Amino acid sequence: MDIPSHLYAAYGGGEAAVEGDADVVDSAHALKSVWSKAHSRGEKLGLLVRPDDSKWPPPLPEWLVDCPDPTESPTMTLVSFYRFTPIEDPQLMAESFRKLWEPLKALGRVYVASEGVNAQMAVPTNVLSAFARACNSTSVLDGVPLNCDVAIPMLEYWGDQGSFERWKEENPSDVHMQHVPRAFAHSDDQSDESSGEDPSLSPRRAVPGRTRAPFERLHIRVRKQIVADGLMRPLDWGRETGREVSPEEWHENVNRSDVLVLDCRNTYETDVGRFDTAVPLNTTYFRESWDALNETLKDVDKEAPIMMYCTGGIRCVKTGAYLVQELGFRNVGRLEGGIINYAKYVKGKGQPSLFKGRNYVFDNRMGENITPDVLAQCVQCGKPWSLHTNCRYERCHVRFLQCDECAEKYGGCCSRGCQRQHERSLVETDTHASSDGGWLEPPFQNAQLNRMFDDALEAYAEQHSTSEPPLLADLRQRTAAEMPHALRMLSGPLVGRLLATLSRLLRPERILEIGTFTGYSAVCFAEGLADGGQLVTIERDERAAAIAREFFDRSPFGPSIDLRVGMAADVLPHLRGQTFDLVFIDGDKKKYKEYYDYILEEGMLSARGLMLVDNVLWKGGVLLSDGETSDRYNEWLANEETRRGLSGDDSRDGERREADLVKLRKRHESLWRAMDEFNRHVRDDPRTEQVILPIRDGLSAIRLKG
Repeated sequence: MDIPSHLYAAYGGGEAAVEGDADVVDSAHALKSVWSKAHSRGEKLGLLVRPDDSKWPPPLPEWLVDCPDPTESPTMTLVSFYRFTPIEDPQLMAESFRKLWEPLKALGRVYVASEGVNAQMAVPTNVLSAFARACNSTSVLDGVPLNCDVAIPMLEYWGDQGSFERWKEENPSDVHMQHVPRAFAHSDDQSDESSGEDPSLSPRRAVPGRTRAPFERLHIRVRKQIVADGLMRPLDWGRETGREVSPEEWHENVNRSDVLVLDCRNTYETDVGRFDTAVPLNTTYFRESWDALNETLKDVDKEAPIMMYCTGGIRCVKTGAYLVQELGFRNVGRLEGGIINYAKYVKGKGQPSLFKGRNYVFDNRMGENITPDVLAQCVQCGKPWSLHTNCRYERCHVRFLQCDECAEKYGGCCSRGCQRQHERSLVETDTHASSDGGWLEPPFQNAQLNRMFDDALEAYAEQHSTSEPPLLADLRQRTAAEMPHALRMLSGPLVGRLLATLSRLLRPERILEIGTFTGYSAVCFAEGLADGGQLVTIERDERAAAIAREFFDRSPFGPSIDLRVGMAADVLPHLRGQTFDLVFIDGDKKKYKEYYDYILEEGMLSARGLMLVDNVLWKGGVLLSDGETSDRYNEWLANEETRRGLSGDDSRDGERREADLVKLRKRHESLWRAMDEFNRHVRDDPRTEQVILPIRDGLSAIRLKG
């Protein structure tokens, strides 16, 4: 917003030099004049900005006039809404939403994209009408239907009295000043030399620990799409997307035999609650819906009545548009407001719900019981169960179904591996916790698969494999001491023994390694060198290279190892014309494809050679390589916020915090995409064949065909 202010010219660089209203700069001509005046005096020119007190503070927005104290509300109302509409500048719109909603103490998760807005929020009930008027004050949200779910008593919302009281204490209630831009907010009795900050804008601390609150703070994030769909071309929101079906009409028709009912949610949602007549799409991510729809509807008449539903309605808008615009169906209905609105309707009418079980929701509750039916089972013991939880080990955080007995048995974790790492992390640093168990990252975001790769199996495999040589154990300890934050880059005992075994089987005469780090993998590979063989290894980090050189000299393989310090792109041309029987790529992930192509094009991999490429699964992120912003990804991101200290709730630093998160998100997404693109490139390359081993962070074995 525009800030009412005067711009004064100050001669000599000090405020005392301001001579009154005559020195007000209100035009380009005036600015030129004061510049000439300062030049003629031989003095420096300063420009001072003072608020125009006659226009300060600016008038309250209508929705804040006589607004009650939101912290005194007896309940919090859960609200969801969305709108598909073009937004020219999503970042600017996100900032304007924050200024609208922060004074009302609204919490939640909001996505803003060029295609529209998607919000799941919790609003103090006593300011709900003010919240609606605030939304209506913007052209983007004017008239948007607010899908109001349950009103939860404050104490129940926060889970305990302490968390509730901290929220009240740390959220000042002066809504009348919080619409003022923070850099200029001041009270009437402050002088110009004061800090310019109202006490109501003092930093707020994050709620300690994890509460049971559906939302603990307000997150407004810019996305490429408000619902990531993975489609090659966007759907047209100016065309038909199917008609909305009221909850009443839905209730009357959902069990009709001539109606095809589609459940447009993911499998984990359908598992715990559904309409009996619904056909599930059985997807893991929303982007998989299109293939599922093509298969499900391939023999269905284009005039057949189709009714679809999801949690709150937004996914059905895209699904409905796809059915009408891409597949040509002409009788498509969408449940208005989704399951949330339907449940509210039947409860208000006192009718039995035709939706059975639990409605999964995307907040900390992870679901709301609609009927007492329990349709799913605990993944660890098979007991009937429908309450989702997250694995307690912070590097996993997978969503899964776990009964109370198994939660106690496994410590809230999805597997023994995660349980052991979680317990270790409570008493050791995160780095040391991950350094000696072979369980750096849970291999899957699936509790059942994680159990298959349980730490008990890791421990068994390590205990029954050839022991790590003492020199390599010393090298691990040295790396942990001098480069603790990079210890995850070390191969470790189990993977190291695999690399040594492959080298011994191949008996290479020449080995090329891109990415030495502190030399662990190089020493492992050197164990298999043929007599008189040579290993060339490249490392750009001089500090890591110094440790590697020391341990190479301590090993029996020192004379056979040629360590070159520099960028791989600069070193590789000097190796042109040489061939290698074993190549290991573990350097800059975004340059994997460049390294791979250069080595093949220059004939540097021998006909009998083997190329190994590390980190090709990149913490499971390759599954999200097309930018899917799934609930799993958001859970992971929230965990990263906490781990990296980005989750503080100081509203004055909201923009900075969001910028940090954007950088974090972009970095990880770029690495995931790079790994996925590399894997696809190798798979489709007619020159080679590969197999990807899901050991630790993924290891690809590649050889030339023929």
